[in-house]
Amino acid sequence: MDPSRKSKKGQVSVELMLIIGIVLVLVLPIILFVFTFVQYENEEDFSVSQASIVASRLEHSINMVGASGPESSIKTEVQIPPLFKGMNTSGDELILHLFIAAGPLDIVKVTDFEIESEGLENVYAPGSYNFEITSLNETHVRLKLLS
Repeated sequence: MDPSRKSKKGQVSVELMLIIGIVLVLVLPIILFVFTFVQYENEEDFSVSQASIVASRLEHSINMVGASGPESSIKTEVQIPPLFKGMNTSGDELILHLFIAAGPLDIVKVTDFEIESEGLENVYAPGSYNFEITSLNETHVRLKLLS
């Protein structure tokens, strides 16, 4: 066997490992960026759809209690999603505020009854919250955060 041939095999292996290392150093940050971006998009989509579900659930509960008549009441628990920034009411509207990459996003649900809210300023972070919804009269419903 030729001794120069053995050393060329070793030389090719070192060069191949060096090329693979350089490619990984260049490609790895791109791959990490793509996976991070996709994860953020999924979290944003999840938060928007979860907030929409929460708003629909509260709207349905408000309409159901209001239609049941004065002094009817229901307690419900909702799971507030990430990216949530707060909620409030305005007349017969229930408004959930989110902050996504594109900027502020409001999810608005219109109910059949005027809403009087109590304690909604304390709902500003993700988590589980309990609400009591009470019919005050034929036109007004109270949405109260329970402690």
